[in-house]
Amino acid sequence: MSALSETISKYIPFAPKKPKIDRKQALAVVPVRNPLIEWERKGKEIHLTIPVRNDRIAKLVKRLVRNLPDKRQVALDEVGSRVWELCNGERNINEIVESVSKDYKLTRREAEASVTMFLQTLAKRSYIGLLSAGGSNSAKRKR
Repeated sequence: MSALSETISKYIPFAPKKPKIDRKQALAVVPVRNPLIEWERKGKEIHLTIPVRNDRIAKLVKRLVRNLPDKRQVALDEVGSRVWELCNGERNINEIVESVSKDYKLTRREAEASVTMFLQTLAKRSYIGLLSAGGSNSAKRKR
């Protein structure tokens, strides 16, 4: 797939190009929870309360589908809950992987694969944001 995107970008000047980062840089990224999402711990699970968007399309859907809730509930399992708690803006992905590896007695490779896939899913759904190592330092200085 990357060879195809490289070929397309050669011939189409406006095609978006993804920045290439290596594994070390990717593990230095700092995940930060979305402040609009409320969460609470219930036993070993964490329950997220996600507000439903409120733009024109969402308003149209709300008119068509009656009794559409204003918030969604998502329950995370034990490992997902642990990762969610560690995404506090202070730890990078490498530190989260090490913690999950120790807590659940996983090999480094298993923990890294599962944590990175879970964080990608959270990022795609906008439950978390991902800051580069340089970005997190500048964000801390502005506070």
